[in-house]
Amino acid sequence: MITLPRTQQLLGLLTLTALLSACGGDSNNKAAQNQINASPLPSTEASPSPLASPSPSPSPSPSPEASPSPSPQIDMSISSSAYNNGDNIPLLHACTAKSGNNISPQYSWADAPQNAASFALIMDDENSPCGTGESACKHWTVVNIPAEITMLDEDLNISSISGAIEGVAYTGSSTYAGPCPPSTHSYKTSIYALNENMPAFTSSPNLTRARFERIYAEYILDSATISGNFTP
Repeated sequence: MITLPRTQQLLGLLTLTALLSACGGDSNNKAAQNQINASPLPSTEASPSPLASPSPSPSPSPSPEASPSPSPQIDMSISSSAYNNGDNIPLLHACTAKSGNNISPQYSWADAPQNAASFALIMDDENSPCGTGESACKHWTVVNIPAEITMLDEDLNISSISGAIEGVAYTGSSTYAGPCPPSTHSYKTSIYALNENMPAFTSSPNLTRARFERIYAEYILDSATISGNFTP
């Protein structure tokens, strides 16, 4: 049996009622009307819409942590209590021929690399009649300075530092040789921080700053230089 939709059933009953009325059939008309009244009309009331689920709030993205800035690199430095960089070297430190006392200046250094195993200090003069570079006049060389030493006192006896050795100066002696120029000259003193593989000196070396830098470049971790002038 085929079941018609409710709407079509009602339309059919109404049509039947009209026909019966036209034919004078009251009983049939009443029966049809009763069937229409008994049939429930389809509800036209809209079904309540389900409440929309609230959209979940997006979780805030965590802020990326700022990477720490690298620590600025600090260069090694050297200073002297006798003179500032670029200033005049006091007469006290000049040769006796120029009325000086030939006393070595005080030098101290700071901010050396932490892995420095030893130090070397060299003072030379590149003004004519001295040569330049490896041909400069040598005034003071101290090698095998232990890593814990960061200062050489004025007029220091280098033998008081265990293992330290003085190099050959322009005078031919292995000691400090103060400025002794015919006119104003500039003197540069460099301190070198050396790594653990730097070979120890067993005798007085004959080195200018340029020669030392060429021969021992692979062992130099850092260096610093101070310059001073002397006018006789």
